[in-house]
Parts: sequence; C-alpha cells; structure tokens
Amino acid sequence: MMAFLKLIRWSNLLMMVLTLVGAFYANLCQVPNPSKLVFFGILIVSIVSVAAGGYAINDYFDLRSDRKNKPEKIVVGKHIKKRWAIIIHWSFSLLALSLSAYLSYCLHSWLYLTVHLLAILLLWYYSTIVKRVLVLPNVIISFLIATLPLLVIHVMHDLFLPITHKTLLMFMALFMFILNMAREIVKDVQDVEGDALRAIKTVPLVFGRRKAYLLSAALLLCLIPTYWWLKSVILFSNNTPFGMTLLLGILVSQCMVLGLFFNRSPRWISFGLKISMLIGIGSLFMLCQ
Repeated sequence: MMAFLKLIRWSNLLMMVLTLVGAFYANLCQVPNPSKLVFFGILIVSIVSVAAGGYAINDYFDLRSDRKNKPEKIVVGKHIKKRWAIIIHWSFSLLALSLSAYLSYCLHSWLYLTVHLLAILLLWYYSTIVKRVLVLPNVIISFLIATLPLLVIHVMHDLFLPITHKTLLMFMALFMFILNMAREIVKDVQDVEGDALRAIKTVPLVFGRRKAYLLSAALLLCLIPTYWWLKSVILFSNNTPFGMTLLLGILVSQCMVLGLFFNRSPRWISFGLKISMLIGIGSLFMLCQ
C-alpha cells in the first residue's frame, strides 16, 4: 500500500486537493447547495486521477535515471512491477476521462473533457519525448499546476455560483506557475547525473548549475512585484489572516532566493519552495476569516 501511495505521490495529490478546495471556499465563504458540491467533488477526483496516472507513467519511463539520481526512492521495478505501473496509469486516466465526460455532459461544457484529455496526453509526452526539449517539460508541468485555480473559476461559473475573488484566483495561478517553474529547475539540478544518462536537455545540463540557480532566483524575484500588483488591485491589508499568510509564503520563497545565491543544496531549496506554495494555498482558507 505504501509503495502505491509513493508511486502516485500522495502528498502532491493532497496539495492539489487543498488548492481546489481553497480556491472554491475563498469565493464562497459558505457551504453551497449539496448537489453543486457533488459536481465539484467529481472535478476534484478527476483532476487527482489525471495527476496520479501521470506520476505512475513518469516513474515508468524515468526508471533508468532514477536508479542514478535517487535509488532509495525507486518504486517501479522494485516494489511495483513495471507492467502494473502501466495498468495504474491507464486505470486512473480512464477514470479521469469518464468523470470529465460526465461533467461535460451534465454542465453542458466540453471544456472539462478537453482539458483532461489534453492533460493526459501532455503528461504522456512529458514522460517520453518532451523531456529532450530544453525548458519545455518545466513549462508543461508548471502550466498544468497553474490551471487548477482557473478550472475552479470555470466550474463555479457553470454551477451559477458567485465568483467574488476572480482576480485572486488568477494571481494564485501565476503564483503557482512561477513557484513551480523555479522548483522544477532546482529539481533538475538535483537530477543532473541521471538526466545525462538519458540525454535529457535540462537547464543545469546545458548551461550549468550556477546559471540554473540564477534563472530560478530571477523567477522567484518576480513574485515581489506580482504580490504588490495584487495588493493594489484587491486592496487587502497585511494585518488580516489572509494578508499575513500570503506574505509569509512570499517571504519563504525569497529566503530560497538567498539559498540559491549561496549555492545551497537543491534538495533543501526544493523543499523550501514546496513549503512556500503550501503556505500560499493556505492563505485561500484565511480569506473569509
């Protein structure tokens, strides 16, 4: 059971659920009609299923490089047979497509099925072909993560629910894209040896560790003007629970900038950026306080 949970990255899936629920709650600040909650619950399960299937197929194709980069964390081929990793991928993908087709039919919007199908195809090509294209894999993963708050906007519109903080959700999409882009580049630094075996083109392999760190730092510094832009648009105070929590998330990310300049361990910086993202997600739950 633990091997299966490690394969589908249960902690990352939990962060996705928190993002979706937080974005939904931040716009309502109250419990809506139970029938509408059912549709939102179906959306959560379908999105999580896409991600779980993506993690399974990524571990299947990354087995060679993972043996070099993180042999202690290998699941496929060690605890779960390679054949079962493929079965798990397709099972989750088919579940996601079925649920998204049901949503599209009930809500009269084929966007759900289209987005899910596109995400499944992108994750497949990310694991097989796209990794040999410089920067594109980082952009794809960050883009998919950033679409989570935007999907919440769309489903709330289709359920005729009030969207009181649309600008905030768009900021959260940008916040998650920037943070994830920076984190993906840092993770590439961590995986250089294994990536070299598969001839995968990453920023640290092509330009070196130092320039990869500088690019990540530049991305993270972009969060500062983005934060002040949001503050000027929705006029929130730093003294509110939401303002303090979001500011803390930004500050943690800037501490990681210092870590990048002082050439700290990529594993440590990657963990710090994940904490920053988690705090940012947590700020959504503080909006109604």
